[in-house]
Amino acid sequence: MGNKDSDQLYRELNINVYWKDVNGNYTGCNDIAAESVGLKPSQLIGKTDYDLFPRHIAAEYEKNDKKVISHCDPLVFYEVAPAAQSSKGCRVLLSSKSPHYNDSGKVAGVIGVTIDTVSYTHLTLPTTPYV
Repeated sequence: MGNKDSDQLYRELNINVYWKDVNGNYTGCNDIAAESVGLKPSQLIGKTDYDLFPRHIAAEYEKNDKKVISHCDPLVFYEVAPAAQSSKGCRVLLSSKSPHYNDSGKVAGVIGVTIDTVSYTHLTLPTTPYV
């Protein structure tokens, strides 16, 4: 694969990668995640979903993050996000979130990977069943 850095690989795959503390503050992300909300990675640090999304969407993200933290297990969610500013409607996202642990073994927050499923609507399902 050559010497590509991980952010370049995420960009080619169109994957948002981000991590938050237990209070929902973003503590890091890749370029794609920041660009999806119109920011640079350094500008996303310290913000919460309530700073970035309508209240009802931020509340859903927060609920999902708290499930991950309370169960201490990875979970997968379908989530929605507003469509681009110039259009109406929403985007459907597939998010895999896992607890992130500190050096003491306590849950320090959530790390997530999100794929915008709208980007993949051109895919067709196989017509032959798998055996």
